[in-house]
Parts: sequence; C-alpha cells; structure tokens
Amino acid sequence: MDVQMDAQMDAQMDAQMDAQMDAQMDAREDAHRHWMVKMNDDMKEAKSFCQSQLDIQSGKEIVHGLYGNVQIDATVVNERYKNRSTEWQHFIMLYGLTPDNVNDLGIIYKFPFDTLFIANMF
Repeated sequence: MDVQMDAQMDAQMDAQMDAQMDAQMDAREDAHRHWMVKMNDDMKEAKSFCQSQLDIQSGKEIVHGLYGNVQIDATVVNERYKNRSTEWQHFIMLYGLTPDNVNDLGIIYKFPFDTLFIANMF
C-alpha cells in the first residue's frame, strides 16, 4: 500500500513539475515574442525617421506638422522659412519653442524599452 501511495505522490509531483516547466517556457516565449515585436516596431520607426530626414534634405513633400516630430518640424522650418515668417509663428504656437530652441536642445534618441537619451550635437 505504501509503495502505491509513494508512486502516486511521485506521479503527482512529476505532473506539477512538468506543468511549472511548461508555464516557464510559455512565459519565456511570450517575453521573447514581445521583445521581437518591440524591436520590429522600433526598427520601423527608425527607418521612417531616416526616410523623413532624407525627404527633408531632398525637398520632397515637406508639410509642416505632418510628421508630428518636433525635431523634424524644426529642421523643416529652419531650412525652408525665414525667421518671423508665418511658419515660424505656427511652429512656436504648436510646440511652445522656436526652431532654434529645439536645435539648441540637441537630438533626443529613443532607444528600445522606452528609455530616452539626450545628446547635445553642438
């Protein structure tokens, strides 16, 4: 009888250990999948930002406020318009800063895992 109970308890413990190991594997797979999706989204965002910068430099379809990115909009306004123009006034009303103020702040890089790094380029 004791041998049967021991075997039954061993089987239950083995089943519990298997269930816990499966749960750990599922958690690892979910974390890996989430990380891959996040990295893919960040790569798309970086590619879009680079394409926007190329569009600015080549003069293609630049519309103020289209990008929704203060750095890109500041670059557009600085390169395309004179100080105190209507576009400068719109920029100041939209962001509360002049394009020169934005450039003085430096470039804000967004890294994975929602951390920010600010580098002064001057």
